[in-house]
Amino acid sequence: MNLLSTKIGTMKQTISPIGLLIIAIFLLVGCVKENKLLLTEFGEPTLKLSTNFVDKDITQATVNIDITTPSNITWKATVQTGIDWFSIASDKQTGAGSFSLPIDFQENIDLAPREGNIFIIGYRGDSNEPIGVSKIKIIQAGRAPFIKLVNADGDEISELNVSRMGGNSGFRIVSNIDWKFSFSEISTPETPATWLSAVSPANSQGSKGASISINATGNPSYDNPRSAKLLVEGVNVTSPVQASLTVKQATRIDAQSIRIVGMSGILKDGQANITLEPQPSGSALIMPGEVNVDGSGTSILLYENVAVGNYVIKTVKYTDATSVDIGGFVNIIASSDHISPSEHWDNALKMFGGDSPARPITIANATQLKLIADAVNSGNTYEGIFLKQTSDISLAEFSNWIPIGSTTNRFKGIYDGNNKMITDLTITSTAANAGFIGFIEGTATLNAEVKNLSVYGTVTSSGAGSGCIVGRANNYSLISHCNNYATFAFTGGQSGGVVGTCASDLAVNVNRKDNILVEYCINKSTNGVVGAKNDNGGVVGLNYGTVRYCAHEGNIKSTIMRMGGVVGANYAVVERCYTSGVVALENVTTAYNSGGLLGFGSQYSILRDSYFCGDMSGLNENRAAALVGQYSNQNSGQTSIEIRNCYIVGVLSTNAGFIVGNNNGYGWNTSLTNGKITGIYHEEGASITKNSGNEAGSIAQYAGVSETLSPTNMKLKASFVGWDFDTIWTIDETSSYPYFKEFAPPIKPH
Repeated sequence: MNLLSTKIGTMKQTISPIGLLIIAIFLLVGCVKENKLLLTEFGEPTLKLSTNFVDKDITQATVNIDITTPSNITWKATVQTGIDWFSIASDKQTGAGSFSLPIDFQENIDLAPREGNIFIIGYRGDSNEPIGVSKIKIIQAGRAPFIKLVNADGDEISELNVSRMGGNSGFRIVSNIDWKFSFSEISTPETPATWLSAVSPANSQGSKGASISINATGNPSYDNPRSAKLLVEGVNVTSPVQASLTVKQATRIDAQSIRIVGMSGILKDGQANITLEPQPSGSALIMPGEVNVDGSGTSILLYENVAVGNYVIKTVKYTDATSVDIGGFVNIIASSDHISPSEHWDNALKMFGGDSPARPITIANATQLKLIADAVNSGNTYEGIFLKQTSDISLAEFSNWIPIGSTTNRFKGIYDGNNKMITDLTITSTAANAGFIGFIEGTATLNAEVKNLSVYGTVTSSGAGSGCIVGRANNYSLISHCNNYATFAFTGGQSGGVVGTCASDLAVNVNRKDNILVEYCINKSTNGVVGAKNDNGGVVGLNYGTVRYCAHEGNIKSTIMRMGGVVGANYAVVERCYTSGVVALENVTTAYNSGGLLGFGSQYSILRDSYFCGDMSGLNENRAAALVGQYSNQNSGQTSIEIRNCYIVGVLSTNAGFIVGNNNGYGWNTSLTNGKITGIYHEEGASITKNSGNEAGSIAQYAGVSETLSPTNMKLKASFVGWDFDTIWTIDETSSYPYFKEFAPPIKPH
């Protein structure tokens, strides 16, 4: 309940209803502003009048005012004290719900016009609790000629502030004679003001609504506002009768302009009062100004200067009483062009936000998500813009989701899933880079990101570079803390459960990028990794970036080459990753070179500080291994290929290897001079004892580069010589195998 209602409620116990009504009128009338009903509990008017102003000729007559209000609101109409020339019948002074209120006027036999007020007080139900008041102003003409200029509420005006860019401006002429307009410059009264002209009324007699036009070329002055005198003077009268007001037009640069890029269809051209709320605190400012809308956005011109600082644009209220809530943040700055940019306006969602994580664009439902997708696919990259999902979103209404972004129109923003879910995702695609988000790419100053998101559904794609969450991550991209639960089947290659491809647009041999990162992501798809073309992985299909702290928990099913639990084909860095659970590597006779962690590694490929903890079986396991399906040094002069500090536990197929399934004859010699493998441990009893699969030419090259540990020693820190147990690894000695300090699996390996 508002403060006024509380005060009145306290007094009701000791004051009579009549006394209460007098006090209520006194208090409420003092709170009336612009003749609007105020002080309702929920901030919305509950009683409306067809007009707040009546101008009446001298005759005796009845004028009806329509009252519109819900049936549970009662009201009382009271004539201003001391007024006896108009009245309301006693049986019409109170009512409930909507009503047509008759006001009975007496003939004015005096020379002078007269003025008075009627107050309409609203009450909640049958109580004596007033919830608001509205005023009707009355002016009745006398027998002497007169002219008065008023606003829509009947208040006399002496000044109009008009747009610097022209347009129409209105007021009302109250008169009982014929009259005419004239316009003259204030500075030189004998000079006509040609930048003003009368638009209406057609007949220049009696009381009328009037409108003047301001030249649409705008005020040419850069330094001074221009002003003119608008004179309304009587004609065919024996003595001069007139009224005037000053019309002031702003200059081009005498006030601050707020520019909202991209906004269209929200605000309209015209004069308005703009409410600015200082941030982080302070009293709201109501500033006169104007709105101008053009093809590239909206400008709000303030007629008065505002102190530099942060504000929220709360509302824009036009002279016709229409009002638009805005809620946009702006930093008023001192600049040579007097223009302050507002925060980002998203014309797809019709909301402000996105310039910072603290004020993101929020996405709460499938409709809003589709609007974002359409905007990106139409060319809005959202570069540097922060988006935040605020609830779980089902995409069941879309039988085939069109990814957010493509090779042509790349998403360059920051999508924060806020630890929410995307469910019922369905994609059936033949295009490259299919996924919930198709293609992301950042800039040197700000990464594009997808983070804190889980995805459920079904993704089927025959296009290369597809992923359930992101199809392709290009330069300056970060995908983090994302989990995939969607089932998928990729037949186009280079595809993954979380991300399809991590690569730049450069040629393959120089494509390794330090600015593409996938971290803290897990593939938990119930059908595992399924593919029918090369280079598919549980987390990433094709990797030229860095994949770290990622995991695959599930099966790996391959019908062709190079399937990996974490990465399908790796040309860069994979570190601190694991494949865990009951894992079956299922190869048919045409499938080979598949691994529990990597399907394939070559050219700058590094696998370090990772582990495979599961079971492996398959038909073509002689080219399969727990760590890497195939490792090839395609450049004999290269020395950076590395496998370091990894372990393997579980049951492996007889012909598979611990470390590498197939060397493929690319020239690693027995001393591994073109690569380095060190710190590799595996548990005894895995049914095989070799580091490579049974592929000819591979077995001898990997002899003696790993160490077998007993089940007991596999759970002792001292067994893992040279490993970093300070920052990377941890172990629950005697009860678990090593796992990561920052990325503990849901079930510790044991």
